[in-house]
Amino acid sequence: MASSRLGVIEMYESTLQSVLFDACKIDWLNLRGSKLDDVTFRHCQFGDLDISSATARRVRFEDCTVGTLTVDDARLADVDLRDARIGTVSNLEGLRGTTVTEAQALGLLPAFAKHFGFAIDG
Repeated sequence: MASSRLGVIEMYESTLQSVLFDACKIDWLNLRGSKLDDVTFRHCQFGDLDISSATARRVRFEDCTVGTLTVDDARLADVDLRDARIGTVSNLEGLRGTTVTEAQALGLLPAFAKHFGFAIDG
């Protein structure tokens, strides 16, 4: 899919293998319960991206913006978020199996503190 502007895409419980999304603007992409293998999102903007209960392997986000990333009960392996600008993440435990930059991890620090119940003084 290339150079698309879409409101809502309902692709829950789908299977995507070797797919490239390029220069897409999607308000809400529902991939709940889906299986993603070798998927690349390049130059994409998402208002909401829901991959709850999905199984994803070798998924990359290149120069992407995600307003809200929902990862509840996701099973992720080799998911590269290093080049994604993410506003909020639901259920931080769902990030297991992803790679983020140090700056992204620092940006998520308030969410980590809330999730683990500690305070940040500074």
